[in-house]
Amino acid sequence: LERMRAMLEQTRYGTERVRTVVRDLQALTRAPEDRVTRLEPIAILERCLEIAHHQIKHRAHVVRELAPVPAVLGNEGRMVQLVLNLVVNAAQAIPEGDADHHRIRVATSTDAAGGAVIEIADSGAGIAPEHVSRIFDPFFTTKAVGEGTGLGLAIARSIAVSMGGEIEVETAPATTFRVRL
Repeated sequence: LERMRAMLEQTRYGTERVRTVVRDLQALTRAPEDRVTRLEPIAILERCLEIAHHQIKHRAHVVRELAPVPAVLGNEGRMVQLVLNLVVNAAQAIPEGDADHHRIRVATSTDAAGGAVIEIADSGAGIAPEHVSRIFDPFFTTKAVGEGTGLGLAIARSIAVSMGGEIEVETAPATTFRVRL
């Protein structure tokens, strides 16, 4: 009976992982949604930090450098997904249990063309140089088996591009993701 329970639990876990991968694939391939509105990047950043608080609190302190930025046009749910993927990715790059020595910096600014810029930087171990060119590829992950699908950054890039923007990464001195919208 105990062996049967263990097998059922493994099956449930496997089914849940497949459901998560399928949901993420759907998000990656989904056509842009019709409902486009004016979005306030700072409000979305703050909401995402609140949502991800449980992922962050034992890993890092959040440093906010939020300068006024123009509103952007886009789908609110997709933009939340973009920012949340980057915030959670930053948190997961930092080991749990040493929050006093780690930071996640979220910043906003306006670029020379008048667009909104969102930066999310972490004080984690960084990205190995040989992985930088692949981090936006679907299914590429540096996480251990079972810890990630490799879709978060691919989805983030897909959303940024669908909003007429771009996303880039800088790996020195810290890992910084910069989204221009």
